Amino acid sequence: MYRFLQGGRFAHRIDQDIAFPSEILDIIRQDRINQTVSRQYNEILDKIDEMKQNQHSGWIYEYGKKIFLEISAYQLLRSSSHFALPKIWAKPQLGIINPKNTDNRCFEDHLASEEARRQGTRARNLHDVSRLRRFDNILNFSGINFPATLRDIDLFEENNPSFSNIIIKENI
Repeated sequence: MYRFLQGGRFAHRIDQDIAFPSEILDIIRQDRINQTVSRQYNEILDKIDEMKQNQHSGWIYEYGKKIFLEISAYQLLRSSSHFALPKIWAKPQLGIINPKNTDNRCFEDHLASEEARRQGTRARNLHDVSRLRRFDNILNFSGINFPATLRDIDLFEENNPSFSNIIIKENI
């Protein structure tokens, strides 16, 4: 919230508080909080500068009253092991790959099956984790913890030219 006043030499002075709301952002990695807050703060300063430069508006920036910053912590999602899909989704022809793994490396197995699909492996074989081991060394999983969190997926995307769509299972 910022204090502006309007009026000239002969006009009646009007004080008004003007807010510059910014967009709500999701920050997945803790190490990016400072960078994001700084960027948002600089956007507010740019808006104030725009008002200062528009002398025809009649508004004059007086002072900043407050900056409201809300950061909400939440539990990051984690991947896990295999779970059975509902019958309507359990068709490889739909493009849904659901490797039958028994460990917590579901994220790695999914990406190996995706790589196998790109290289022509038949859709009905993509669920078989033992057939996917030959694709393990194609992608860079360094620094990734298993079961993978969203932060790990973010790190994976930095290390690899691939991307992944994540489906969240809630009470299936």
